[in-house]
Amino acid sequence: MNEEENLLDQQIITTLLYIGCFIVSILLTYNEKLILKKKPSLYDNYTSEKISIYNRIAITILTFSYLYINYRNREIAKKKGESLKLFNAQLIAAIIISIISIIVLYLTINNEDNITNIENPPL
Repeated sequence: MNEEENLLDQQIITTLLYIGCFIVSILLTYNEKLILKKKPSLYDNYTSEKISIYNRIAITILTFSYLYINYRNREIAKKKGESLKLFNAQLIAAIIISIISIIVLYLTINNEDNITNIENPPL
């Protein structure tokens, strides 16, 4: 298996894991909706906060995985003499998303109110 196929496999796995993180984000958001309606929630505040932190750690790791994949794809294209315009744009987008995910993770971990009802951005 060549490196391009390996990177595509990594991208498929990363995308599937992202979908899992999105599902967790949906459940956390639904949990907050139940709390607002004063109905029995899926998770208590402590559990919801921990799940949110772990989910955002996973998202941050996944964004770095995409950053690596985009970097390697750019390097392969460079060796082949292909145009790098699209690859550079993808790499810049991956860098920006990685920075955003770090900021969101930082804000989640340092949430002084220990409340997870702040919007649950899945990135």
